[in-house]
Amino acid sequence: MTAAERAAQRASDRLVAVALLAVICGFAVVGVVGVLLGWTLALLPAR
Repeated sequence: MTAAERAAQRASDRLVAVALLAVICGFAVVGVVGVLLGWTLALLPAR
């Protein structure tokens, strides 16, 4: 394996890691927003 191939492999590995991180962060944000929205809707009628 040449240095160029190793560099390309490292770059693709990093891209996969970043993509996974972005997906996880996206789900976390959606989850937090969903919970906050649920709480807000549940508490509004009580007021």
